[in-house]
Amino acid sequence: MKDSRAAHCIQGVFCQTDRIIGLLESSEIKSPQLIINKLRPEMARKGKMMDVDDIVDLLSIELLGVVPDDEYVITQANKGEPVISNRKAPSGKAYMETAKRLLGEDIEVTIPGREKGFFAALKRLFKRK
Repeated sequence: MKDSRAAHCIQGVFCQTDRIIGLLESSEIKSPQLIINKLRPEMARKGKMMDVDDIVDLLSIELLGVVPDDEYVITQANKGEPVISNRKAPSGKAYMETAKRLLGEDIEVTIPGREKGFFAALKRLFKRK
């Protein structure tokens, strides 16, 4: 029962997101981009959450940024400070990278928890097939 509700919720979220993308594309906004928020890399690795590649493929949209869900969001909010002011916060770094891309800088999207290198990319490629 829980699994079917979770699947329905995920499907509903993607249906809503896909609908919004369609509305944006039919209006004056021709190239909408996606920011994935609250990513939990460990859950994605275990298959309990969709990974970034699956989300981007499903929605057929360009990725602007990925913000991990980390404890710094809460601790900084409790202090009344933005998470970007904490240099240790992965979420703060992700927000800064996303802002730089919005301003036109050409920097690679960092995907939290993702292994880097040729063999890691090859592994991801075969995993998706």
